[in-house]
Amino acid sequence: MEPSSATVAAYSPCGSTAAVCRAVAEGTGLAWDERDLARGTRPEPVDPGTLVVLGAPVAGGAVPALGLERLGRVHTAFSPCVLVCAYGDRDPGHGLHDLEAIAPGLGLVPVAAVLAPVRHVMVPALGAGRPTADDLAAYRSFGAAVASALRDAGGLFDLAPPPLPPASCPRERLELGFTAECDPAACVGCGACAGACPAGCIPADEPYLTDTARCDGCMACIGVCPVRARSLSDPARLAAVRERCTAGWEGPHRPRLVMGA
Repeated sequence: MEPSSATVAAYSPCGSTAAVCRAVAEGTGLAWDERDLARGTRPEPVDPGTLVVLGAPVAGGAVPALGLERLGRVHTAFSPCVLVCAYGDRDPGHGLHDLEAIAPGLGLVPVAAVLAPVRHVMVPALGAGRPTADDLAAYRSFGAAVASALRDAGGLFDLAPPPLPPASCPRERLELGFTAECDPAACVGCGACAGACPAGCIPADEPYLTDTARCDGCMACIGVCPVRARSLSDPARLAAVRERCTAGWEGPHRPRLVMGA
């Protein structure tokens, strides 16, 4: 079988996951489009048979609940997919397994998977500068390999499912407990944070406010603030988390790229 096109469907509040997914799609050589599931809330139908690159990040050892809800807006029928899980170059948790679990309900048949180390949003020293040019080249080459395997297959179900690496933490999602906050004195009211927030918890007309009951600490708003008025709550605990994470870091991880035999 040969897909006529590809679709990137990524929940990527800070952009790293989407960058990995785009590289995979580029490597296939197919015409492709992109669905921004971090900002879109409408259903996302995909033509049957399209190769879907389905991506999300890990937070607290799992794909965030809002990410799973947004990915659930994709619907198709018997479309091959590449599962892409981005993580902060330390611990991928069970993110790939979360994606594998929801794929059948979306009409997707996993044929390949990617564990992609990227810059850690809470501990920027981990994975700084990632995905690198070499990382992206590896993802493009993998996309080409996936497209070749699909062309060589007689049918979609002739391809074995990808053997996912074992999950590295318990199934229970860890509660990080950080939310975003803003220094009203520094805020210039540009509204960039409101546009970037996937949870819609920052009012565009009062962007110095945050609905902390809805905020999950994804840090998208912090990354786009031009005057650095936004930060995570509880700086003392955040500093302790950063110290603990960097002390236990085992060095840069390589991307893991898997296809069925």
